[in-house]
Amino acid sequence: MVRAVAAFVVALVVTMGAGAPAVALSCTAVQITVGVCREGGSSNGTGVDLWVDGRTQGSSSGGGGTAGRTTQCATVVNGRCQGSSPSKKVTLPASVRDVASFRPRTPVQSMEPAGWGIVGVPLNFMSGARTHVVSGTLLGRPASVRFIPIRYRRDFGDSTSMSTRDPGDTWAARGLIPWSSTGTSHAYASAGFFGVTLVVDYVADYRFSTQAWTRLAGTVSARANPLSVRIARASTVLVARPCAAGAVGCTA
Repeated sequence: MVRAVAAFVVALVVTMGAGAPAVALSCTAVQITVGVCREGGSSNGTGVDLWVDGRTQGSSSGGGGTAGRTTQCATVVNGRCQGSSPSKKVTLPASVRDVASFRPRTPVQSMEPAGWGIVGVPLNFMSGARTHVVSGTLLGRPASVRFIPIRYRRDFGDSTSMSTRDPGDTWAARGLIPWSSTGTSHAYASAGFFGVTLVVDYVADYRFSTQAWTRLAGTVSARANPLSVRIARASTVLVARPCAAGAVGCTA
C-alpha cells in the first residue's frame, strides 16, 4: 500500500451510550497513519470523510477488513479527493493557461484633458486597472482567480509607446498643476488625430474556497478601451493682462 502524501482527517459522530447525545470525535493525521485511532470503526456511520492525495493509493474509509483497498474520491477539493473509488490522477493548475476560463475584467483608460491637447504640451494618461478577483468553477469546484496588474503598455498612435508599472493618476491626485509632466504623460510633436491603445499585463493567483493563494506561471493580458486624441497648435496672442501661473502657452 502506497502511503498517502497529504494529511487526512477522519471526523465522525458516535453515540455515547443509549439515549446519549451525539459527540463529534476526530483523529489526528499521525494517529490515522499508524492505525491507533479507530473512533467509530466503519464508514456506515454518519460524518466519515477520508482525505488523500489524488495521485496516490491508501487505505479505505470503510471498516470490516477492507483495509488496503485503493482509495480516491469522486469529489475533488483543492486537488485532494473525498470518498472511495478507483485511483485517479488529479492535476492542479500550474500556469495561467490552466485557468483560461477565468478572464480579467476589461481595463479602462482615460486622459486629461479629455480628448484633446496642444503640440508640445504634456497630456496625462491613466488606467483604472487594479487587483481584482474573478470567481468561477475550476476542476468542478468553486474557485477564485486573483489578477494583479504588473505592467501598462500604451501606444500613443504617433510611433511612440510606453511600458510602465505606474497605472497613472490625475494631476490633482498627484498634487500637480494641470499640464505638468507625469510618469504616464506624453507630449505630441505634431498636430492631428491620434488613437491611443492600452494593454495591461497581469499575473494571476488561484485558490479553492478560502485556501491560501497559489501563484500561477506566466501572465495574461487585457486590452483597454481605445482613446481618440485631437492635437492642435497653439498661437501666441498678445493680451492686456499678465499670464496666470501655469496657463497653457504662457512664457512670461
